[in-house]
Amino acid sequence: MRAIADELNREKVPSPRGSTWAHSAIYGDMKRGLGILNNPLYRGQYIWNRSKWVKDPLTGRRKRIENPESEWIIQEMPELRIVDQPLWDRVKARQAAQRAKTEAIQRKNGPRAHGGRGPKYVLSGLLKCGCCGGNYVIVGKDYYGCATRKDRGASVCSNNLKVRKPLAERILLRHVREDLLSEEAYQAFLLELETAIKETNPDSSRWEKALADAKKEKENLMAAIRAGIITPNTKQALEEAEAREAAAQAELDQAGDFDQEELVQQARQLWRRLVEDLGKTDDIPRIRAALQDLLGEIKLFPNENGYLEAETNKGRPEAALGSITVVAGAGFERCLTRVRVPLID
Repeated sequence: MRAIADELNREKVPSPRGSTWAHSAIYGDMKRGLGILNNPLYRGQYIWNRSKWVKDPLTGRRKRIENPESEWIIQEMPELRIVDQPLWDRVKARQAAQRAKTEAIQRKNGPRAHGGRGPKYVLSGLLKCGCCGGNYVIVGKDYYGCATRKDRGASVCSNNLKVRKPLAERILLRHVREDLLSEEAYQAFLLELETAIKETNPDSSRWEKALADAKKEKENLMAAIRAGIITPNTKQALEEAEAREAAAQAELDQAGDFDQEELVQQARQLWRRLVEDLGKTDDIPRIRAALQDLLGEIKLFPNENGYLEAETNKGRPEAALGSITVVAGAGFERCLTRVRVPLID
């Protein structure tokens, strides 16, 4: 299918939507009757009520639901046939054999990831081809390659260079760490840390007043009891005053344990540990979010030496380090200019 798509694109044959051809438009989906190889209209058969669209009550989005075959309405229209039945049957037999082979491999190696799980790798969805703008995806066993080149052919994208997944991850993460360990990055982190401390530092004056009020009320109640002034609610009022006194004292004790100066003094060590630990986690979505905030779109360009270079161009200020640590908070301003990183050992 990819070879056919490549040939059609080289010959400038427009796709049904007026764009270039992809292999998916040819192979399609056997179960849903989509794609050139599966369209029953080509053999003179029109099918209604094969599926329906319903709105998801949780997301509000419409999604396609396949109806059982018993509900299909099939009409034979032989005058529309353009593929004879023996040829159609041979194609179906070949597809079934390919599917059986794929399923056997999956049973041996485990199933591939399906939609809904989110990106599987650190750089999934972040890499773009600098030549055509298409996504760089996993091709083969352990390489990133241009999806447009893979699915639509050389006439649509000339970039045939691939990069090993571990190599791309290692180099780009190293680039991020080196950039973040600069003095400029640390000072920005320190500013955010001090702001966060001011916002979260306990206000001891509030609890000092609450403690004084609770003690005064308790003393008044005790004086009334000693004077013989006792009402049905005296005991309850005394217990409530004692509870407020204990709560205020606990808050003051906690505020006394908060050492702002010590935290600031340890800031550089904390920052270095956070940066060096970037990527050393199994939380792939968290790493991806951090890289996306720090690097933005990562474009891969072939250079004159025959290997890829990764180009990043980032300057967005908001929430750039929120995915690395909640300590940094929002507002860490990145001043990263356009930079190219060679993806080579």
